[in-house]
Amino acid sequence: MYYSFFIGPAGSGKSSLVECVSKWLADHNIDVTTVNLDPGVLTLPYGADVDVRNYVDIERIILDYNLGPNGALIAAADIMVAKINEIQKEIQDLGNEIVLVDTPGQMELFTYRSSGPFIIESFGRKNCMVFFLIDPTLAKNPSDFVSILLLSLSTQFRFNTPQINLLTKTDLISDFELEKILKWSSEPYSLLESLNNEASGIYRELAIQLYYSLENIGLLSELHPVSIKDVTGIEKIYGQISRIFLGGEDSYLRQ
Repeated sequence: MYYSFFIGPAGSGKSSLVECVSKWLADHNIDVTTVNLDPGVLTLPYGADVDVRNYVDIERIILDYNLGPNGALIAAADIMVAKINEIQKEIQDLGNEIVLVDTPGQMELFTYRSSGPFIIESFGRKNCMVFFLIDPTLAKNPSDFVSILLLSLSTQFRFNTPQINLLTKTDLISDFELEKILKWSSEPYSLLESLNNEASGIYRELAIQLYYSLENIGLLSELHPVSIKDVTGIEKIYGQISRIFLGGEDSYLRQ
């Protein structure tokens, strides 16, 4: 089985994108399993085939441990680890090779606590990849763009799996803004120029040093634009899954 984890800051569109990708796959007769690993979510735009909320009850945690909402979410992330074998068995019983995993809205619960790396290891690191979601409204100026790339880098460092950066909600920004952001990722020196024009003094020096660090480790690379509104880029998401796990063999679509 091949696990694609959708990770990103709150509001970046993880659940909506999982719904859109799963529907696209189903429309192309590709069997897929959707997994919700957010124990605190109230509603989902898709019907999760496997739902952590069947194993972890936030309200019960609040009552049993006398915790507030944030403390309960942290406790839930840890409890989820104890249930991971049961969750994995439920996924395996469904028998679908492609598994889309929707992670908690507060990405720190999954990325920066031990639960996330533990789950990746449990599923088999070689069978896992990450789609990191970037909200374009948080990347409109060069320093914000660098900041979100650093967040992406920290995620990749934590999980050490193949990772693809997605620019989501592209229908919410103008064509000019979209072109600018994509140019920063495809033509790094345009980002350096923008940073020079935006900042001054010690702040500019910091921004430039961060730029060179990102460039040296290769994080300034292609950014894939997607939109659930007009299904832009959804086929390419499947293409990336196919490339990473199937060696580029689009076996499903050729059936």
